[in-house]
Amino acid sequence: MSRLKWISGLAAAALAATSAQGAVNVCLGNCTPFDDNVLLTQNDVAAATVFGVTNNTGIDVFFTTEEAGGLTAPASGQARVEAGDGALSSLIFMLEAGYSFTAAQWNLNDATDDAELTITYFTPETDWPNLILLDDNGENRMGIFGTNNERFTGIKLTISGGSVNDLRQLRLNGVGKTPVVDPRENIVPEPASWVMLIAGFFGLGLSMRRRRIPIAFA
Repeated sequence: MSRLKWISGLAAAALAATSAQGAVNVCLGNCTPFDDNVLLTQNDVAAATVFGVTNNTGIDVFFTTEEAGGLTAPASGQARVEAGDGALSSLIFMLEAGYSFTAAQWNLNDATDDAELTITYFTPETDWPNLILLDDNGENRMGIFGTNNERFTGIKLTISGGSVNDLRQLRLNGVGKTPVVDPRENIVPEPASWVMLIAGFFGLGLSMRRRRIPIAFA
């Protein structure tokens, strides 16, 4: 096999190894599976946190905001979370400590004109933003899910350029305990890392071969 073909095959293997890694997707509509509805506890008085629970797994869900006016939950059951001042522009929902989920979907209702949504997801390791222009004509159903068993501990919704009336119909999938990751597992390189390591050794070998110096004996 020629050197060019060998290097081309190595590049293709690196690309394949990289593409096998997971990704997080945000989708519009009723686009993710779910097995838990989040049922809210009624709270008519604005507070920093309102509470809910998943109807099948029985895990506590906390809703908080960065707004000074706090939040209300005007009815029990699968109902609404609203801002205390009537214009919701910031909302965070998270599961109780030690638990996470694989997918979520929700409905942002009655957005104002030109309202834009930034979604930030929280996993045990990282966070990531995504921008969506909201429709000001009724409902905005959407969801978030991973493609490689990613787990989320919470979601932050930030509305800029406007606001929404409420969040409703929060549904979750794959609610369960967050796996504990052994840090020693990170010692084993991923497939892409192995490919790059092999390529480095190959390049070093070619360099040493080209720089071979003849030795003259007396």
